[in-house]
Amino acid sequence: MAASGSAHDRPLSNASLAWDGFLAERREVFALNPGSDIELDEALAYLRSLPETKNCARALAAAKAAGETLLQPRAAVPTIEAQIALMRCLAEEGDADILPTQVDSYSRTLDFDQAKAGLEQSLESGQPKLNGFPFVAHGVAGTRQVTEALAKPFCMRQVTPDTRLVAEVAMAGGYTGVTSHAIDGVVSFSKNFSFEESIKCYQYVDRLAAHYQENGAPIYREYRGMVDAVHLPPSLIIATSILEALMGAAQGVKVMGVCSFVCGHMMQEAAGLRVLQQLAEEYLARFGHGDVTVFSVANHWLGQFPEDEARAHALINVATAAAVLGGATEIIVKSVQEGKGIPTKEANAASLRSVRAVLRTFKVQGEVLDRTLLAEEAAIIEMEARALLEKTLELGDGDAAKGTVRAFEAGVLDSLLAPYRGLKGEIMIVRDGHGAMRYLDHGNLPLPAEAIAYNRERLATRAAREGRAPDYEMLVDDINAIAEGGLLP
Repeated sequence: MAASGSAHDRPLSNASLAWDGFLAERREVFALNPGSDIELDEALAYLRSLPETKNCARALAAAKAAGETLLQPRAAVPTIEAQIALMRCLAEEGDADILPTQVDSYSRTLDFDQAKAGLEQSLESGQPKLNGFPFVAHGVAGTRQVTEALAKPFCMRQVTPDTRLVAEVAMAGGYTGVTSHAIDGVVSFSKNFSFEESIKCYQYVDRLAAHYQENGAPIYREYRGMVDAVHLPPSLIIATSILEALMGAAQGVKVMGVCSFVCGHMMQEAAGLRVLQQLAEEYLARFGHGDVTVFSVANHWLGQFPEDEARAHALINVATAAAVLGGATEIIVKSVQEGKGIPTKEANAASLRSVRAVLRTFKVQGEVLDRTLLAEEAAIIEMEARALLEKTLELGDGDAAKGTVRAFEAGVLDSLLAPYRGLKGEIMIVRDGHGAMRYLDHGNLPLPAEAIAYNRERLATRAAREGRAPDYEMLVDDINAIAEGGLLP
């Protein structure tokens, strides 16, 4: 998959896109699927007409001000009728605060003809033939049928290097939240798509969102950073999420979320979420974006789920507790049927109810983690994340976009089990004796000596307990542990 449109013609820079350049690129974006043009003034008027209850940015801002945590599941089906039924179930039976719609795989790879064919097959057979909602195939009118069916806000969710056209349709269709994956869309979902091209594609999406924001229709942008099948230590996820946030803010985005991914270790994840919020606000202000409203977002486990639903409940509820204790404004909720296949709408709703119960319990109880250990973990995470951010920005001469590309080229940012061929792949992550993610080998990541020593010390305790040296086999055991129903190795 290669970027199309004029994004590949402009030099990479973290500077805001000139409006005339954006409009020129926009014409080429719509050429990806002739006939899908959108009139910006009409879309803006439509979004401005929506009640505040249907706006993601306003809902999240109200939740943060009140100290509440909103829940958003993951779900989508191809047809309008089935999507409305699914969303109604999640809203009414699951009490979801923000309603999701994930994009189908064909649309994520810009194969809009196949997406349309899959939709037609779904309509003919009465069975879903796509693994998500084909926004472009439905067009703005079809998309609005979904968003107008319920009174809650909608968020478009996907992971891909280039979502420009899909984002155009989603926003014009009433989706006031759009996720962003300039980094992970390449790392986890591409072999050859370059970081530079992906960043430029998402600069387009951010500039579009900013245009709506500037004209009275706030669009919430959610920055995922980087994650892989077994997850990474919080510092890498934090650093990459904040880099994406800096790139979005440079285009004019004013309301955004930065993401963390829970891995089953409550202390590490709660500490990571606190550091994430703190550093995001600090770095945005440092680069002149102190007027940006930023929220921390906790994602449930993205690796293999246990097939047993009781154990899956345990996995998502431990993650929920960590999210609440870490002060997350939003939780992206997984279903207890993730290990079996595509969850039913009823299972999704039941998972939401379970998470809501845990959320309320921990909100009432307040601080339950050991403050000394929490502070110790937070200090290490902050030290590591700050080192990654500073070196990346140094490589870009203060430019987050250029620095991100150069950091991956140098292995200053890295992952271990991702498909992207441009990665160094020199780091190794293993859980310590308590289940926290640690760097067994930090590769070329510029971690401070104190952080390296801390990681080694914590891994040594597990090695002594198990009577073996930490190695690749230990990593494999960690991957299998959660899939087999255990929260820790």
